[in-house]
This record gives sequence, C-alpha cells and structure tokens, in this order.
Amino acid sequence: MTTFKRKLNDDEKSEEISISIPSHLNSLLDEEKLFAFNPFKDWFQSIGKSMKKHDHYHIKSIEIQSVDLFGKAPKQKIGFVKFTASVTDKESNEHVPGIVFMRGGAVGMLVVLEPQDDEKDSKEEKVGSKRRITEGRKGDDRCVILTVQPRIPMGTFRMIEIPAGMVDEEGKFAGQAAKELEEECGLKIKEDQLIDLTELAYQHARKSLPQNEKGEGDDEDDNGKIGIYTSPGGSDEYLRLFLYKHSLPRSQIKEWEGKMTGNLDEGEKISLRVVPLKDLWKITKDAKALSALALWEGLKREGILDENDNYIPAKKE
Repeated sequence: MTTFKRKLNDDEKSEEISISIPSHLNSLLDEEKLFAFNPFKDWFQSIGKSMKKHDHYHIKSIEIQSVDLFGKAPKQKIGFVKFTASVTDKESNEHVPGIVFMRGGAVGMLVVLEPQDDEKDSKEEKVGSKRRITEGRKGDDRCVILTVQPRIPMGTFRMIEIPAGMVDEEGKFAGQAAKELEEECGLKIKEDQLIDLTELAYQHARKSLPQNEKGEGDDEDDNGKIGIYTSPGGSDEYLRLFLYKHSLPRSQIKEWEGKMTGNLDEGEKISLRVVPLKDLWKITKDAKALSALALWEGLKREGILDENDNYIPAKKE
C-alpha cells in the first residue's frame, strides 16, 4: 500500500487528506498520474471548495480501489478510477456515502436533419379552365440520427441513443463532439455550427434567476463542469449536450437508414437509425437524448433560442 497526503485547498487551516493506492496498482498509478487525471484533479478541487463553505463535513481519507486504462501501450491513459472517500458529518457524527466511480465528462449530440424539398407533397388544383400542380412541404418532418450499438453495462447489444463520446484530455467539448459525429455519422461539421444546450441553460438561464427565487444549492460552484449529472449518488459523470442541425435531400436521409459506421480501431460496430423528431421521446431510453430534448424545448420556451434556434441575448435592464 502506497500512501501520501494532500491538502484539499490552499487554506492554512485545511487538513491533509490521506490518499492510499494498493500495491497491486503501483505499476499503473501513482500520485503524479492520479492528479494528472483531470476528472480526479477537478473533483479534488471541487470538493475542497465545497468543504470551505460547508465546514461541518470532514474527509478523513481516500482509498483507490481500481483503475482502468484506455488505449494500447505505451500510449495508455487512465479511463476510469474507482475509489472510496471516508466522509463524516461532524454535526450529526454520521457517515456520508463516498463510493465513487470516476470517469469525467461525456458528450452527447442531438443531430436534427431538416429535409430539403427533393420530395414534396403535391396536389392538383383547378384554376379557371386550367389545372396546375401545387407543391408544399410536409408537416414537422424533421428527423434525428440515433445510433444502435452494444452497451454491455446495460446488458444489451442493441442500445438506441444519440451519438456520444468522452471529453478529451484537454477538456474540450465542442471539438470532441464534432469528432464523434464524423466517426459515428460521417458528418464533418465546424464547432461554430454547434449549439451548446448545457452552456445556454446553466450559464445564461441560471444567471437570470431572480435572487428571491434562489434556494439552497443554487449558488454552489460547479468548478467549470457545466453539464447534466446522470448518477450523482455514485459517479462524477456529467453530460455536455449539443444541438446540430443539418439540411440535406430526403433521398440521402433514407440512404443513411441502416448504414454501418464507427471507428474499427476501437472495435465499434454502430448502426445508424433515422427517426422522426416528434417520436424521439418514445423511441429511446437514452438520458442524453431525453435531456437534450428537454433543454432544447426549455430554451425555446424561455425565449433564449428563437424559432430558428438563434441565441437571443438577455435584455439589460
């Protein structure tokens, strides 16, 4: 067992936390590598800031239990870390659950396809003695790209979800999301074409909340990790969700149905599925998809996005 100590924050009164790494992990992990893993470094800083505000909590120690590496040697990097934090509430002297599966942020992309009019509804009208054909668009015929792929933790080989990926080592979201779209869907996009739903919801909408409507926890520092937390009782994973809209011929949309794509070097085998946007909520169980849909609808309802999904800056009073 290797043990070292670190202060949670720069406060002189801050206690040192004992961090232990079992001997069988010494070849994979040490103090330097642990704190080079951005999710752990960010968590350590975040919990330190929170403890300064809520000083009746006490963290005695952290014990690393397991590490999973991604990639191939010698370029392997830490993917997941599982640990336990010994935390108590000094006021009640009760234990606070501290089992953590750490993986960091993830990216989800709601890809909306807007069909161009290479196929239109048509009808025949009689105008005087002549007949003419009039064409018009169908109703809300926008579609969404979903992926169907094996998800072993779910116990299924056919999980329906929106394109997803993990945040890269530099903490970039938009660039990584664009990369995932190209790998999984064959779409090449620019970062400025993405609409960051989480950024708009939690930075702009949250700031507009009147002070008299704020409650406990509203002013808690998010430490720069803007996103949706999927399982805060056991994991630090948070989702950064983007909207990307793309216009193309209906015939091409039909060609994409059932297309096989993915990064073969990573063993992926992904099938694309194109479904009507209006049916998305009842087709998938994916939290990324449903959360993105809810944020999108909320931003439009609050007037933060207009009908064309352009950002509307708040008016200065």
